[in-house]
Amino acid sequence: MTKRLVSPCGALQAFSSKGVGSVATIGTHCLLELYGCSPELLDDHDFVVRTLRAAAERAGATWLNHASHRFTPQGVTAVGLLSESHISIHTWPEDGFATADVFTCGDVAMPEIACGVLREAFQCTRYEMKRIDRSQTLFVDCQPLDTAMAPV
Repeated sequence: MTKRLVSPCGALQAFSSKGVGSVATIGTHCLLELYGCSPELLDDHDFVVRTLRAAAERAGATWLNHASHRFTPQGVTAVGLLSESHISIHTWPEDGFATADVFTCGDVAMPEIACGVLREAFQCTRYEMKRIDRSQTLFVDCQPLDTAMAPV
């Protein structure tokens, strides 16, 4: 269940009912490192993009668009824009290594499932995943940006 609340700064925000106390969870962010992957798969631009989309869709997310680039002599970076937020991957075929992150807002899409799809597809021998509940503290003071510290 999602509640719509006014944030401390006055902006309307959507918060998941998973919130605890004065902190409401607005989404889940998974950070993934893949080791011992197939170098050929990591360097295959089309495979990387197809796999990223399949991972997002299997997780219950809505794929909107993507941007990607194949590097010379090797490596691929791809970012998928999701209705729920994003999914991205960066590959180093020469090391059999990739990093990925999946961030989804709300409580429908499951980024952990997307990470599982990526682990299997790239045939990693080892992985590390960190799951972060992204949240916003309610009832905090919002201070105006100090113009002396603002970037030029």
